[in-house]
Amino acid sequence: MGLEDGAKSLFTYQNQLVHGLMQTDDYAAAAIRAAQPAASADEVQCQIAARATRQALLTAANPLQVWAVLDEAVLRRHVDGPTPCGRSWTVSGRLQRSPNVTLEVLPFDAGAHASMGTSFEPLQFPEPGDTAIVYIEDQTQPVSGDRRRHRAVYAGL
Repeated sequence: MGLEDGAKSLFTYQNQLVHGLMQTDDYAAAAIRAAQPAASADEVQCQIAARATRQALLTAANPLQVWAVLDEAVLRRHVDGPTPCGRSWTVSGRLQRSPNVTLEVLPFDAGAHASMGTSFEPLQFPEPGDTAIVYIEDQTQPVSGDRRRHRAVYAGL
C-alpha cells in the first residue's frame, strides 16, 4: 500500500499477535500483562485507552486504509480466552467487513519465509526525499531499518 492522493495507509505483517489497531480490550489486556507482568492495573488501562484512541483512525471520516497479513499462529494462539483467538476477533471481525481494512492469513503450509522471526511494517512518507523504512517492534523498543538491505528483505514478503 502506498500513500496515493494523500490517503493514509498501513501495511502490517503480524506473526504473533493481532495488530493493536484490531485488538479488543480483553485481548490487549492479556497481551500487555504477558509482556509486562509487573505493570499495574492503571498502567494496563492506560495502554488499552491509548490503543482505543488509535483504533478511532479506522472509523474516522477519512479512515486509515489497512492491509494486515496475519500469520496463522495469530489465529491459533490462546491469548484472551480458552479458545484460539478468544474474543479477539470481535473488533477484527467487524473491521474485516469494513472497506478500508483488508485482512489476510499466511497459512502454516506456506512454509519458510523471511519474516518468521518478527512482525514488521514498511513505512513510506509523502514528502519528497523522505526515505522509506521498515518498522519492527519488539517487547522493549521499536527499531526502524532504513538501509537498503533491510528494505530489500521485507519488500519481498
